[in-house]
Order: sequence, then structure tokens, then C-alpha cells
Amino acid sequence: MEKKTFLDIFKDHDKNYISSIYEDIELCKNIEIPIYTKEFVTPDIYMNIKNSQSKLGVFVHGTGVFADCERKMLCFSTNTYETLDYDIHVVKIKNKSKFKDLKHKDYLGSIMALGVKRSLFGDLVVKGDACFVPMTRSVSQYVQDNLTTIGNCPCTIDRIDTSSEDIPKIEFEEKIIMVTSLRLDNVVPSICNMSRAKGTDLISNSSVLLNYLKCNRKDKLIEMKDTITIRGFGKYKINSIEGETSKGRIKLLIGKYI
Repeated sequence: MEKKTFLDIFKDHDKNYISSIYEDIELCKNIEIPIYTKEFVTPDIYMNIKNSQSKLGVFVHGTGVFADCERKMLCFSTNTYETLDYDIHVVKIKNKSKFKDLKHKDYLGSIMALGVKRSLFGDLVVKGDACFVPMTRSVSQYVQDNLTTIGNCPCTIDRIDTSSEDIPKIEFEEKIIMVTSLRLDNVVPSICNMSRAKGTDLISNSSVLLNYLKCNRKDKLIEMKDTITIRGFGKYKINSIEGETSKGRIKLLIGKYI
């Protein structure tokens, strides 16, 4: 794939940033060893590159440590590899205050207040009194050396390996919805508990992302493990079909990201 064609896929993103990814791909093809991005990419970038890998002439891999994560560090290779050596540590930030519970936005704001670009760390997962954040090793060391409080709350910082059993899973709130078919314009209104007409409007207005990419096709068929993001309503994982009602409607088990 030529560079211009590649850049045209990502017209809404910074041209220099996308160019650097293309250069990583070309370097991988030239030297035939795995090349890793230095930053975590957003899910739309990952999905577009993953969907283009046959035209790019490389295998596209990605990890954000957590299953079902959004932001991922990429790796490009000319062969398949069983193990890849990503430059990632997980930072565990523990709230030492007994008087205030911290939220996702508190941890995010404190990390970025250190001058760390958002692209240099992955998803934040809050579990109890701790927040777990994948970062490049150099950034994780910087955060460990400089982050002492979250807001007014004292904190401790530990770096843990990506394979540690202490790393939590992203949690979902599961529920069953009833749909007449797996078309997008049937599933979206059922998720949002609204009329089909209003659900179709959300799709037409580009308020719905399917696997992190805009989808305006109301007749698009949903598949198991798809991710649907609906502006103003949240993000959902399509888990499984749990059977049918006596009237033939499909019982669809979904999970809302929390």
C-alpha cells in the first residue's frame, strides 16, 4: 500500500503521527524483524490497520494488557510469532487515603498533569483503592519517580509485570435484550430502550460505532464478540445468543463496560 493511500484512511488524525506508523511498517518489511510502536493507538486506528494488514504486507499485532481494552501498542512483523516483547509495564497506583474514593478521571488527570501525553499509556482500570495503567517502561519509571498524590490523596506506585495475577479484568454489567434480528437497527434500539426510528437516527447520525469504526449501515448484521459504542449510552460487548422467546425473538446477552 502506498503512503498516500494509507494516510487517506486516517484523514481525521494527525498526519505526522500516522506517517510515523507507516514508517514503522516499512521498516519492518525492510529489516524483517518485529517493530513496535512507541505509543498506544486508539481503537479506530488499530482496527483500520488490522483490517488493512493484507494490503500492507505485514502481520499486525496489538496489546493493551487487559482483555477487551481500547488503547493498544502495536507490533508489525513479517512472520507470525508465539511471543512478542512489548515495551510495557503496568503501573499500580494505590490510594492511601481512607477518606476519599478516587475515580478514573482523578487518576487520569493526575498522570497527565505530570506532562505525560495520553498516547503514552493505555486504558486505566480502577479496582477498589488502586488503579492499573499500562505504560512504556521509561514512562512508568518517570511516573513512579514523580507521582506522589492523586488530587489531595497520597498514593504509592508499584510497577508490575504484564503477566502478574494482580492485574484485574475489565468489568461488565450483563443483561439480556430481546431483538427480532441481529441487524444493527434492531440491536441499537433494544440496547437504548428506545423506538426503532430513534435508534435508526443514531445510526444515520454517526452516533454508533461498530468495533470502534463508524457504521451507518442500519442493515449491518451484528456478530458475537462485536463491540458497539453508542454516543450518550455507553459501550457494549455482544456476548452470546441465549435462545428465543415463544414468539421467536432472539435473547441476546450483552455486557456494558463499567
